[in-house]
Amino acid sequence: MIELSARPDMRAHLGTPFVLELTSAGIAAAILEHADTDELLEFTNRCSAFFELVKGRAPSRDDTAHMIDERPNTVPRECKLLIGLRRNQKLLGVLDLLHGYPDSNTWFLGLLVLDPNVRREGIGSTVYAAIRRWATGYGARRIQLIVQEQNPSAFAFWRAMGFSESEKVIQQLVTGSNQVSLMSDDFK
Repeated sequence: MIELSARPDMRAHLGTPFVLELTSAGIAAAILEHADTDELLEFTNRCSAFFELVKGRAPSRDDTAHMIDERPNTVPRECKLLIGLRRNQKLLGVLDLLHGYPDSNTWFLGLLVLDPNVRREGIGSTVYAAIRRWATGYGARRIQLIVQEQNPSAFAFWRAMGFSESEKVIQQLVTGSNQVSLMSDDFK
């Protein structure tokens, strides 16, 4: 079990204990804040192929700083979590969660990206299983996400995690648009 070091407002919103259970030895999880922007930029540069695939360009320092607070206008700041996953003090993964979006029964997983050097080690499925347990423990009935059409390996991964496609939509970005699949893991 890994206890997250959380912002006080998020801890109050979700209650205590504020934990994300990860069984992978040596992985620590913590909320990323603006003080982590340089480390986050280094991470996004290591994962630039993903960001170029999705956004059409490598992330800038401003892009990474924006990731920390980025959320729909209808989502309060305390419902946004950008969580860093570290092993041996090195950032190896980032996940972005919105609690209670788009409705009170849903958590939206905006991002789960891992350093290319640790992919295919089972970390992604371990992290998602922990997120699912965590969300369920706080009353969520589903987790939703989108997958860009140009990322078939992500689509296959999320299908293997139990997600089903509910619809195809257009994602509008500053850098262009993507055809995406809205996917949902509905809890039984």
